[in-house]
Amino acid sequence: MIFPQPIFQDRLMQFLSDENLDFNKMKKGIDAIFSKDELFEITNLNIKMLGPAKLVFQSNNELNVLFPKTDQNMNFSFKKLEPNQTIDINLKMLKDCTNEKLLQVLKEEYKYENENVKELELTMQNQKIKVLLILNEKLPKFLKPLYKEVNFKDYGLGGYIESESIWNFIDEESHTKYFAYLTSYGAKRIKILTIDTPIDEEQEINAFVVRLD
Repeated sequence: MIFPQPIFQDRLMQFLSDENLDFNKMKKGIDAIFSKDELFEITNLNIKMLGPAKLVFQSNNELNVLFPKTDQNMNFSFKKLEPNQTIDINLKMLKDCTNEKLLQVLKEEYKYENENVKELELTMQNQKIKVLLILNEKLPKFLKPLYKEVNFKDYGLGGYIESESIWNFIDEESHTKYFAYLTSYGAKRIKILTIDTPIDEEQEINAFVVRLD
């Protein structure tokens, strides 16, 4: 069975990966349902079923994305995104986010210390859009064996978690609209799909739709 709400899976993974989590205190409640090993097995099984996560940009307008020409080339250029086109980007090759105000907001929201925050820049008509991506590089201990096993490890384990603090936020100074996501665990690359009609969420269960219009 594939659960229809992958966001629950990601919140569960985030909960289990907390280094301060006291399993002894959890044990009484969990043991009434299943063992710790069974809990991890359920999590691992669903991660495999979900497969690699992807960001989906939905818009009826022409979209252009700024990204490096190749994985080895730091020269950036805008490229038009066609409907139903999928592109694959090395996260490390994206530009670093330099908006100190938003970086502080994200740091307070996710309590991270050393994670890099990258930005994916798009244009739509006369509007600039930036999607901030917090690189969730540190793998929780319980996910390390699974990470070695799956064939989509470059795209990370689990899905993305959208920032509640920075969502559809507009910076009046730069006239830029912002979205932000915490990436999958261990993600090194990102898949991006563009659509101009609603996505079939039953078929794309690990897709995270950004509606731009």
